[in-house]
Amino acid sequence: TAEGLLHPSEPYQSSFTRPKSKISHQTSGVWSWVRTSTLLALMNKFNLYKSKIEALLIDMDGVLVDSEPLHVEADKVAFTHFGLAVPEQEFPTFTGIPGETVFRNMVARYGNDEMDAEQIYNYKKQWFKEKTHTLQLFPEVHHFLVYAKSIGLRTCLVTSSDRLYQSYIFKRFDLSPFFDAIVTIEDVKRGKPNPDPYLLGAQRLRLPPQKCLVIEDAPSGIAAGKAAGCLVAALTTTHQKTTLHKAAPTFLYNNLTEVVEYLRQPS
Repeated sequence: TAEGLLHPSEPYQSSFTRPKSKISHQTSGVWSWVRTSTLLALMNKFNLYKSKIEALLIDMDGVLVDSEPLHVEADKVAFTHFGLAVPEQEFPTFTGIPGETVFRNMVARYGNDEMDAEQIYNYKKQWFKEKTHTLQLFPEVHHFLVYAKSIGLRTCLVTSSDRLYQSYIFKRFDLSPFFDAIVTIEDVKRGKPNPDPYLLGAQRLRLPPQKCLVIEDAPSGIAAGKAAGCLVAALTTTHQKTTLHKAAPTFLYNNLTEVVEYLRQPS
């Protein structure tokens, strides 16, 4: 796996291949020792990581809010309305990247001189805004946030969305009590995958990035967290595990419940 990454909830699988010939008890004992030693080393590595964590830098869309399907639908509606033919394979690459950047890139790549990226993006935002009442949090979000605060972790929301949308989500789902700081796209000159949003998040918590665990669902966000010097936990809520493996996060989980299970483990 990438950079020694191991899903903590998965059983350890040795990368060694046993020979097909009959193995003596002595050789079997050596293999057992190798497997055990390697597993203990990995466990010590994860415990060392956990001992450093003093704060969580949490993405919003795809981590707290199950919004990615609606974002994709809104993108397609806007592109179709303006006659911009964007191939299907492009859509997964949008996750975590500021909308202005996405639409500017798509118009440059597939549009013409008469197309205005800002106009198309504004159309998408208006369509999306009219559908936001359908959005929901992932089921495990409240339990995760309550637990994080109960063990004294500081928290900062770090999102590529704008302040208006972030404020709507926080008000609707009463999330403000769970966060010590907020970073939106208006707060930085460069969005994800650049490290600026997560560097600012750590700064607002008055902690070095190395003491922060980023929680992300997209390769661009993983890249931003790693570039900032943070530990990064990736969730498979939006992208497949194989895609996230390529981005090489520190940890890989299915959802926030597994993050809680990791934090519960004694150091």
